[in-house]
Amino acid sequence: MITGHKDGRFTEMHLDTFVDFAASQGSAQAADEPFDMLIVSLDVTGNVAVVKVTDHYIGHDFIDYLALLKKDGQWRIYNKLWHSGPLT
Repeated sequence: MITGHKDGRFTEMHLDTFVDFAASQGSAQAADEPFDMLIVSLDVTGNVAVVKVTDHYIGHDFIDYLALLKKDGQWRIYNKLWHSGPLT
């Protein structure tokens, strides 16, 4: 599940819906925009991890929290929470 707040509005969508939406937006490269993502923090305990990233996407600045799980030797994003808009 992809869940977050954009400009004070709560948004929740299933992974398939988010993937379709992201694919419809095209890449930063195709839009002749720089790719802008920064890993702010990474916390790993055993086979679980939480990553905080900042990124600029579709004209907005986002803060994403990604919950990861290591399964069969590969890290996978299990959940994504995000925020865009004022930080209050």
